[in-house]
Amino acid sequence: MGVLYDMPHYGAIIYGPCDGLYYLYVAEFRAFWNPTINELTPLPPIITKPNPPANAIYPSDDVYGFGLDPLTEDYKVVILRYYWSMDDDDETPTRPLSCYTVVKGRCFWLGSTHYTDAIYRELIISFDMAFDSFREIPVPNYQRPNYYYSASTTTLGMYEDSLAFFCVHREMNEEGILDIWTFNDGVWTKIFTIGPILGLWIPVGHWQSNKVLLEFEGHKIVLCDPNERDDP
Repeated sequence: MGVLYDMPHYGAIIYGPCDGLYYLYVAEFRAFWNPTINELTPLPPIITKPNPPANAIYPSDDVYGFGLDPLTEDYKVVILRYYWSMDDDDETPTRPLSCYTVVKGRCFWLGSTHYTDAIYRELIISFDMAFDSFREIPVPNYQRPNYYYSASTTTLGMYEDSLAFFCVHREMNEEGILDIWTFNDGVWTKIFTIGPILGLWIPVGHWQSNKVLLEFEGHKIVLCDPNERDDP
């Protein structure tokens, strides 16, 4: 395991890996870190285009993504910045983009449009590293929560080299059910339903190409192989 000595900033946030590289940032400082040779490569400053209005308000954090361009075999960093105007009377919030993952040269984030009646219209934002193009993808028809009696937590990942959508649905009895969906040829397919399992809380993400990281009550992390599970 690599140890990064003489950090240029304290409190840096590290994401990844992608082919053994990590993306590191704090404030306006951004760099690639190669832990194998303990090398830090600073990235150039971000240039925001077009220039936003002078009365724009920014959130505290950027949304990021990085991966390999399959055509040029160069690494790319995607920085998404959103803002709203102080003169805008519409205070309807959106769900911040989150759950970044990379599959086959594309970055994916969970997000939403403006909500109505306290319900978000969820969607997935995709960025193609090769063609620098964005696309919106609907989320699968998973089991939504009843906010009085149940809860659902979702995240993105990869399963068998396909974009995956992981959902843990919990009832009042604190048992969780994990659903795994994969996206191929423009269609979502549910491939696994696991549980109910006592104490299952949150889907964290994927490990390698066919395992799922899950968080249980008490902040315990468990590695699940859906193909080798014992059905209840």
